[in-house]
Amino acid sequence: MRVECTVRVGTGAKHAKFQSGLSSYEQLDDTSFKFFVESFGQRGVKDLLKLALKQMETDCKDLVKTVKKIYEK
Repeated sequence: MRVECTVRVGTGAKHAKFQSGLSSYEQLDDTSFKFFVESFGQRGVKDLLKLALKQMETDCKDLVKTVKKIYEK
């Protein structure tokens, strides 16, 4: 038997096959949320949360830069 494989690295933003987990939330009241995080086995839940928070921080910084550019014009 001969097996040939090709490996491609990607992100879940580009295709769902690259997702390493699933998350959702429910708003309980005006100040409380209930979060659900499930790992598909490639990464641990804590690692997924850390990566998600890091990405949110980057996205917020990008948003601030964009808003500043709009108001500078």
